[in-house]
Amino acid sequence: MNLLKPSPPKTEGINCPKIFGRRRINERYAQFLEDESKLIGTSVANLYFPRNSEEVSTAIREISQREEGVVVSGGRTGITGGAVPVEVKNLISLERMVRPIRVFKDENSGEWRAWVTAGVRLADLLSSLKKQNFMVEKEKPPRELFYPVDPTETLAHLGGTVATNASGARTLYFGPTRDWVRWIKVVLADGSILELRRGEVTAEGRELRLLRTDGTETKIILPSIHMPKTKNTAGYFIKEGMDAIDLFIGSEGTLGIITEIEFKLIEMPKEFLYACVFFRSEEQVVEFVAKIKSNPTLKPLALEYFDPNSLVLLRKKRQEEGSSSNIPNLSDKTEAILYIEIAFSTEEELGEIYSGLKKLLAEVEMGMEESWAGFEYHDLEMMKLFRHALPETVNTIISHRKRKIPELHKIGTDMAVPDEHLGHILKFYRSKLEEARLEYVIFGHIGNGHLHINILPRSAEELARGFMIYKEFACEVVRLKGSVSAEHGIGRMKKDFLAIQYSREIIEQMYNIKKCFDPMGVLNPGVLFN
Repeated sequence: MNLLKPSPPKTEGINCPKIFGRRRINERYAQFLEDESKLIGTSVANLYFPRNSEEVSTAIREISQREEGVVVSGGRTGITGGAVPVEVKNLISLERMVRPIRVFKDENSGEWRAWVTAGVRLADLLSSLKKQNFMVEKEKPPRELFYPVDPTETLAHLGGTVATNASGARTLYFGPTRDWVRWIKVVLADGSILELRRGEVTAEGRELRLLRTDGTETKIILPSIHMPKTKNTAGYFIKEGMDAIDLFIGSEGTLGIITEIEFKLIEMPKEFLYACVFFRSEEQVVEFVAKIKSNPTLKPLALEYFDPNSLVLLRKKRQEEGSSSNIPNLSDKTEAILYIEIAFSTEEELGEIYSGLKKLLAEVEMGMEESWAGFEYHDLEMMKLFRHALPETVNTIISHRKRKIPELHKIGTDMAVPDEHLGHILKFYRSKLEEARLEYVIFGHIGNGHLHINILPRSAEELARGFMIYKEFACEVVRLKGSVSAEHGIGRMKKDFLAIQYSREIIEQMYNIKKCFDPMGVLNPGVLFN
């Protein structure tokens, strides 16, 4: 069935808590007017704090009646400005939408599920599962349960992770948020409430239908798109015969406000191997990544990369921090580092993993002695501290430079290419950056062909040059059938890159989908589309 059938809102006698007055909001609630992108909105006259879906509906209806726009704010951890109320009078914060987490076993699928409200933070879900501090329906889980999607920022609200289809290092094995969402409740632009369960509403070819609460029906035509062959959060997910739930996941709040979610859970893997391998060249890493991904025995959960320039910064940081540093003493021969994470259950499996890694490393002229490994949670935390030391160092450098030139900021890319083009794109990135004489580091999710480049400009001229090169990178990535935005979304700040990913005609067709759900342009104006 391809019919979306929202329910009329039950808002009689329901009021949504609200703060009003632009000056009052700017002075006392300024934290809600920005996110990690550092964009700031100053025009908000009404700030809503709904506690449930019905109060979200009440707020939306009130705003729609005034024919005004509204921005939705979650944990404000995004870096593309999607939660910033730029030239918008209304802001809905979902931070008070926090109800006890409920865990249950789905009778039809046998899957364990977690029901959460949009304002619950990822860190709180992970903590609740670890401590088994949640409400249980009927049957208690026999073992510790696990939600494997691991965006770097665990303070993110779960509603926001669904709205952006968040992902992280373990996406290599477990996939992005989309793969774990089983049900959502969404408040639409007219205040009606839509519930979608995976598998219940699917497109007939490229057509969905929306039956509004007033009885009128709208056909939603899905454009014919060649989606990137990689991780992708650029625009709407569109596919012939697609599940309707996937249209909302990753839509960045432009089609509806996600208020409640059911996630699939799995049993926590018994053991983890965490390792860093210290390679003598970048070429060795690229060759090794191809080999480990094609190996039937080794199934890495994560493969994370640090390039030679990254190690230059990390060595300097270790020297500054001295013996208290979490950064290992790197040999002068080490030119690149690969972080590897693998799950296992038995000593026998660990033995197979060890043998497999040893064999693959020998094939690229490396040995097990050129690595650092651990099995305990403490070891994982040490690895994370090491991994996070690089972006911290980059941010410190930029903050020092901003004191002299306030308009400076790092340029961070978020692009992915298919596996077969990994070696080429690394050489392409490096040749362009070296030719432009820019300071930079390359790191990130190499197992997904998803490497982050951080350009560290030293002048306004270098900042402008860096943006020009970024667009060159994007054009080459699209030519290789990759994505200009693999995990952070488009938001407000990367709309120019959506125009590189897709033709003007395709973007207009995507915008037509938005108009079907939101004809007055109430929801997140300026996000994804101009």
